[in-house]
Amino acid sequence: MNFSRVWYLLYLPTRKQMKFELLCIDMFQTLVNINARIPFIWRRILGDKYNENLALECAKSVSRNVVNRFHESASSNREFVNLKTMFKPFFKTIFKEMNIQFDAEEAVKIFMDEHTKAPPMMMLKAFLS
Repeated sequence: MNFSRVWYLLYLPTRKQMKFELLCIDMFQTLVNINARIPFIWRRILGDKYNENLALECAKSVSRNVVNRFHESASSNREFVNLKTMFKPFFKTIFKEMNIQFDAEEAVKIFMDEHTKAPPMMMLKAFLS
C-alpha cells in the first residue's frame, strides 16, 4: 500500500473578528508509517478473527475507502469536519465490504490511537529540517 498523501493543518488567524482560515497541505503517508501499525489496528478490531491475510485485506479496503475518498469528502464539506466524523462512514463501508461486525466509531478511535503510535517515516527529519 503506497499512500502519497498526508494532511496537516495550518491555521492562520485573521486580524478581524478572530476568525480562522484553513490551509490544508496534502501529504498522506509522509510523516508517519501507519503501515507498521496494521497488525495492531486489526488485532484490536478483529479480535479472535484476526489473521495476517485478513488484516492485509482490511488494510487494502481502508486504502480504497478512506484514502481514495478522503479528498472527495474533504472538498465537498462547506464547514470544518473533524477526522473522526469524516472517517466513520468510510469504516462503515469497509466493515460492510469485509463482512465485519464492529462499531465504526470505535474503529476510528482505534485507527487514530494507533496512528499516534506509528513510527516516523525515515525521511521525516530531512522534511522537517
